[in-house]
Amino acid sequence: MKSGKEIERMLDTYIQKEKAIEVDYFLKTRIMSKVSSLNENKLHLPERIKFWQITAVAASIVIAVTVGISLGSSYPSSLSSSDRLVINDTHIENLDLFLMDEGE
Repeated sequence: MKSGKEIERMLDTYIQKEKAIEVDYFLKTRIMSKVSSLNENKLHLPERIKFWQITAVAASIVIAVTVGISLGSSYPSSLSSSDRLVINDTHIENLDLFLMDEGE
């Protein structure tokens, strides 16, 4: 087992080696410029592809709406216009009469 003095000496030499490393101040700038240039190349789509993507999305929305309207209008109505119930709310007894307590 190593003594405390020997461990301190090893730590000091390690710290001195780390301090002796030359720092490249422009490394971050070079890396970030390389990353941004790679991102720009990946994200850049030709105008023709953008046009066809927008056209495909618009066409799919139009098709979905058209199919929905045609399916909705294809079902026949089970009630004719004379069979429908028309309720006139002014002739219905007030709900307050039903909710009143019997003791009043």
